[in-house]
Amino acid sequence: GVGGSAGTRAYMAPEQLNPNTEGIDVRADVYALGAILVETLCLALDISLARLNSNSLRSLLSAAAYTTDNNGERIAAAPALRAQIKRIPKPLRAIALKAMAADRNQRYESAAAFADDLSRWRERRPVLAIRGGRMYAVRCFINRYRGASALGFLTLVSLVAGLVVAAYGLNQAQHARALAETRREQAEKLVGYMLGDFAAKLAQVGKLDLIDDVAKQALAYLTQANDPDAHSAIQRAAALRTIGDLQTQRGQWAEAKKTFAVAEQALDFAESVAPDTSELLFERAQVAYWLGYCEYVKRKFDAAKVHWRRYLDYAQRLQPLTKSEGTGLLETASAMNNLGTASFENGELKLAAKYFDESIAIKNALLSKNMDDSDLAFSIAR
Repeated sequence: GVGGSAGTRAYMAPEQLNPNTEGIDVRADVYALGAILVETLCLALDISLARLNSNSLRSLLSAAAYTTDNNGERIAAAPALRAQIKRIPKPLRAIALKAMAADRNQRYESAAAFADDLSRWRERRPVLAIRGGRMYAVRCFINRYRGASALGFLTLVSLVAGLVVAAYGLNQAQHARALAETRREQAEKLVGYMLGDFAAKLAQVGKLDLIDDVAKQALAYLTQANDPDAHSAIQRAAALRTIGDLQTQRGQWAEAKKTFAVAEQALDFAESVAPDTSELLFERAQVAYWLGYCEYVKRKFDAAKVHWRRYLDYAQRLQPLTKSEGTGLLETASAMNNLGTASFENGELKLAAKYFDESIAIKNALLSKNMDDSDLAFSIAR
């Protein structure tokens, strides 16, 4: 209904600034995410945001010729500023403009749709924000195989930063339960996608410290979330596991153990609702592996083996559910390899040899079935 509005004006959609009888919906969050993307790009290009607001940001992107002051009056943009704005790729400007459209019917329908279009740009596929026809599609196909753009990294940064806004929107939602559930699901999908892909990119350039603060806020959200069903709980556990993985890469072993423990709590709930699904058992196995690894790096081999025996149990239970792709066998081989390594370090040489022999036998069997070499190499590495 009609009422007052509260929030940070730079991130507020027009329907939030001037409420009406139509109310607001999830597209207001899309607007806020678009504002964060634009601000991130401006900061990366050393464009001062001191005198800019959301209206002026939209003006700069759409025309690159003028901006507006806080009263909405047009001000001619300096040539240097126009040149900086034009350095932002046209598709990325189009995506930001669509997310920040004054008419919410012209925006993305959800945060997930917004993230999908950003992924399309990052992968050099035609973005939905541009209607460029066949020639545009051909140019995207050609560019897809060139070196990655530097702004691709910035897009990932903006996506992860946008998670904070999405999570805040979830906690502050005053709409119907159905809308709140939709936002929660979208936010958790973004967590899993952004942190997983983001971590992989940052690992290549050695800049994991850049996402520490965002990971902490994502962890705070994921720790407090309530799971309506088993699938949601497993998704949340997977996102938590991704954060724990990042923490291990940063050498934050105590924090990682706490994160994995919260993931296990989510999986306990999922198992109480829907036991022994392939999705659940796989995630159980991964969390058990990481808990064991946290002990192993501290040379607590007995403690590591406790977790890795659980890893082996989950992997073996996974086997009959994944016969066609062999995931259960692959995880079983990995678990035995880990147990063999811990036993060897613990001076239990005969037991280590037994585990290694069993692991090798499984891997040989998998090789005879022409399993993907990269998957098998990953198993051997673990």
